[in-house]
Amino acid sequence: MSVEPGFLPEIGKLDKTQPHTVKDLENYVVDNIGAEVIERIQRNEAFHIVEGDGHARMIEFQRRGWKNLKIIQKKYGFHETLVLSRGEQQMNVILRVNGDDRIHHIQSLLRLAGIQADKMYTHRGRLDLRSIFLEAFKNQGHKPDLVVYGLTYNVVESLLGSKDQSSISIKDLMRNGSFDLSTPDISSRQMKVIQLKNGRVIWLMYPLYGDLTLDFFAALASFKVDNVLYLGTAGGISADMQVGEWVFPKLSGLKPVGIKMNSRNYQQVPTVNIQTVEWLAQITSAGVEVIEAELSYAQRVSNQNPQMNVQAGLVISEVLQGPNHNGFSEIRTGEIPGLKENIDQILKLNSHLGLGDRTAVRAYSIPFSSPAE
Repeated sequence: MSVEPGFLPEIGKLDKTQPHTVKDLENYVVDNIGAEVIERIQRNEAFHIVEGDGHARMIEFQRRGWKNLKIIQKKYGFHETLVLSRGEQQMNVILRVNGDDRIHHIQSLLRLAGIQADKMYTHRGRLDLRSIFLEAFKNQGHKPDLVVYGLTYNVVESLLGSKDQSSISIKDLMRNGSFDLSTPDISSRQMKVIQLKNGRVIWLMYPLYGDLTLDFFAALASFKVDNVLYLGTAGGISADMQVGEWVFPKLSGLKPVGIKMNSRNYQQVPTVNIQTVEWLAQITSAGVEVIEAELSYAQRVSNQNPQMNVQAGLVISEVLQGPNHNGFSEIRTGEIPGLKENIDQILKLNSHLGLGDRTAVRAYSIPFSSPAE
């Protein structure tokens, strides 16, 4: 595992005093890393981001004699910040960080909290999830008729109805694994399977963060999956956009989901944390109209596997400027205007995949296997 001191180039340019598109940036940072992390940064303590599976990395630390002194509490975020001790030594470690985009996210949070470059260390060791996904797919024994990636809860509601069908409980189905270091990180992202009365099988996957999406789609391609619906939320850059608008990104290798959508210029963005007012002016000038974190990775796999039919649609959940400007996470996904109706319509338009009669007879979760310790 290599250790990289300092920041990624783009993160090193960030300054917490710069005007930012996130409203109330100070509280946003506190909510996502915890007040104690900021206090430790102010005391000039160093922080170590350790890439890879958090559960496996914690075991490695324990084997080297480190003990978990405490977990620093925060309000939001997949990552865990720990204070480890070994004899007289103490170390601030951030685990459950896998992939370049999540490293961007955590580094930028710490940068916005005021950490200096000489106190920032990133221990590289990305866990490639492709083999884990592919093993789970093979255990199913057959290809699905359709894979839906993103907006998972909303699609399940549409498939099963607002009220549970027969013995199928939406609440039970959507329950996931543990969100802590007691189990491998990927165990908290179980895939859902719904079997329809007509025999069709649908796999539904919660979105993974950033470049981890590449692993999932690469596994789908290896398993020769034919049909994928990519549904997600996105940020609107153009001042004429509004929350609830559906857009089709101008990316090769993708097809629109079928409902009325506006084609928009797209750019992948690893984290909201880099979205300063200066950054917004630059990408607006460059003609970018919509931003999002994962779709470009799915597109990369789609371009390499033209037999895979990938339909995509993004719904605007945030508008960064103009008369319809709203703050980051100001609107919950379930509150997006017209979301249910549009998802229903998308599924109806895929009746050729057997979704005309959406009566479900079976539903269950697929846990992913643990990475080797």
